[in-house]
Amino acid sequence: MSKKSNSVLDKLIPLGAIQRRNLHKKQIEELTEEGINAIQSLQSLKPDPEAYELKENDKRTALEINEKKKLEPLIQVLIDWINHELSDKRVIVKDLEEDLYDGQILHMLIEKLSGLKISNESRLNLGEISQKQNLKLILNFINQTMGIHPVISKWKVEDIYEKDLIAILHLLVAIVKYFKVNITLPENITVKVIIIQKKKTLEKITVIEKITGSNASKDETSKKDRDAFDALFDHAPEKLELVKNSLLTFMRKHLSKINIEVNSLEKMNDGVQLIYLFGVLENFYVPEYAYYSNPSCYEEKLENCRVLFDLIDDVNLQERNCTPEDVASGDLKSILRVLYLLFSNYKDRD
Repeated sequence: MSKKSNSVLDKLIPLGAIQRRNLHKKQIEELTEEGINAIQSLQSLKPDPEAYELKENDKRTALEINEKKKLEPLIQVLIDWINHELSDKRVIVKDLEEDLYDGQILHMLIEKLSGLKISNESRLNLGEISQKQNLKLILNFINQTMGIHPVISKWKVEDIYEKDLIAILHLLVAIVKYFKVNITLPENITVKVIIIQKKKTLEKITVIEKITGSNASKDETSKKDRDAFDALFDHAPEKLELVKNSLLTFMRKHLSKINIEVNSLEKMNDGVQLIYLFGVLENFYVPEYAYYSNPSCYEEKLENCRVLFDLIDDVNLQERNCTPEDVASGDLKSILRVLYLLFSNYKDRD
């Protein structure tokens, strides 16, 4: 009997050993979960722009550390809007980068907003090639609908497909504004963006990217009060040459520092020399890929003028009472307004 009892006791595991075994099992489970989480977090990380294998003149962008926090309110507004807009299709967007990159949700969104069909062909996005082809089709449709030349759009196929958040936000904000969607976007969102471009060697710069501006309506922003230049053209045209010569002298003084000769104000509508001038006045270099150095069409000239106005906005100069479209169209009065704005703020600059 004692032997039998001893044999049974020998088979029993002390309570302390059971606790240790359960604790060991729990540690293994926690360690496994930590490992899975680590792998998933690594998969979601964006590679540093310098890690890309870039071809000549290619460029990549990435947000500076902690800059994404500034975008969170805008991102949430856009996610809520898309989910509401496509609720009848049972679409749920949780992450703009992960959910929009292949174009399928953009396809549904733009068709609903425009009331048009992009294509009758049903495309199954089974691979990278077909996904990019579909995305290109959708972006071309969006650009044509909104009247934006693809060369100057801030959203390219490669950028959207590679989940570039800045490009995706530019696209969505433009769609919201064009279709006059009834939502309120957070105003004046700007972030610091690192740009890497391959020009024989990798060139790295940090720029301020403006994502949203003021929520004032287009009618409000385009409405112009009469100013001194209206009076000059209407009532004192004999003084026009004096004003033009004064502003031309101001331009020549500063652009001579970078060996650029200015002969006439009437040809400022391409925006190039105005961008050069602003760079000299603010003592910074505007990278060549940020504008068209030799614009050959109105769309390229307009994009240059938009770049100029964005630069002016970034340093918080006063209202200029004209638009990029005014300057790009060659309106002399508007060109003079921009020049006088710069003159009045930098006339004492050596």
